[in-house]
Amino acid sequence: MLTLYSFVVLVLFLCLLPFALLVSFVKPNIFRELMERLGFYPKAFTEYLQALKRQKKAIIWVNAASVGEITMVQPLIKELDARLPNSGYLVVVNSRSGEQMANKLFGAEKVILQPLDLPGVTRMVARKIRPQLTIAAEFEMWPNIIRELSKVGSKMVLLNGAMDNKILQYYRFFPGLLTSTLNRLELLGMKNEAEKKM
Repeated sequence: MLTLYSFVVLVLFLCLLPFALLVSFVKPNIFRELMERLGFYPKAFTEYLQALKRQKKAIIWVNAASVGEITMVQPLIKELDARLPNSGYLVVVNSRSGEQMANKLFGAEKVILQPLDLPGVTRMVARKIRPQLTIAAEFEMWPNIIRELSKVGSKMVLLNGAMDNKILQYYRFFPGLLTSTLNRLELLGMKNEAEKKM
């Protein structure tokens, strides 16, 4: 089912690409965003990542797609900074408003956009960054990046395991994909017994 899902994502991307390229002539930020989602990062982030690797610091990938999720992980990141001095973190967001907020809170060099969930892109990103730990604020529909991060040895933690109906309905188009994706996670945070049964 992952192959079918990846094919659907690829078709959607190819359909939207011409429009995105046209818009980028008027709004150059669109081209920058597209390049970043394809795994081509700005100089500031690249230098930050290289510095972490030179210092042999463990890399922590914090996935906080929205403004609400960024607010949720802010105390956690402060705690990680205090408790794990030999590690460095990056914050992965999925919206322009989230990116702007994360830039102000954590520094633009530590913030990147969520990569497109295509096998080639996610494989390149996972191998380039190689985080030892991945923390996701909430569960979303990104099975390829979860798979590739897991393949490079990253431990996967989900803070809020509750899933809304939109995500569950989306996964129903790809039977078995939800289970195989969740099986790659080391720890799932659930608020109650009802959520565990979802």
